Amino acid sequence: MMRFLLCPVISHVDCIIPVYDMEAKIALLLNAMAGYDRGDAARIHHFLKVWALAATIGKSEHLDDSLQLILEAAALVHDIGIHVSEKKYGSSQGRYQEIEGPSEARSLLARIPGFSSEEVDRICFLVGHHHTYSDIQGMDYQILVEADFLVNIYEDRLSSDAVRHVREKIFRTRTGRELLDAMYGAEALLYGAIFLLFFNLLIYTYGIFRIAGTAGNSAEILKKFVNPGV
Repeated sequence: MMRFLLCPVISHVDCIIPVYDMEAKIALLLNAMAGYDRGDAARIHHFLKVWALAATIGKSEHLDDSLQLILEAAALVHDIGIHVSEKKYGSSQGRYQEIEGPSEARSLLARIPGFSSEEVDRICFLVGHHHTYSDIQGMDYQILVEADFLVNIYEDRLSSDAVRHVREKIFRTRTGRELLDAMYGAEALLYGAIFLLFFNLLIYTYGIFRIAGTAGNSAEILKKFVNPGV
């Protein structure tokens, strides 16, 4: 959607310039980001999924329009530093993305009309911190991290232990936790934890006993069962 605004460029001439609303700015940025990642379907799919989840969480958590715009824009460009990092460092690790991403995001955002300098600064800050999980400040930051995890858990095939840790230590929004449970299952995590408890008990006691053999006195056999790994 696009509105028009009469804006004096010089004192005696009026011109009509487009003023883009939130949906238009996001649509333009999405297309620009798809062009930036042209030919890399996996990365395009990734940022689209993160964006959709971030937008959903933000609206469900009742962010105001300004913060919602920043969140959605940051979700679209959050991994923009990957290509540069791969070329420069031979790696796409998060710390390299955080170094290289902000300047790439700023260049791309400069091509999209309607973003204020304050919005651009905040978006670039989020790009430069989206793999930093300590001292998360601001709902836009929190939701971006949660949305990225919701996708990465699936794409990176994180273990149930890792999912449980992320839920306990990182997720803070009600909507984010509901989506996490819906996608990866709180009950499944519980059952997985119970299974691992008995699995570890078996492996670190009877398993060691069987591997070591049955020879030996009862005191030594007891030591095999009393294993700190349990």
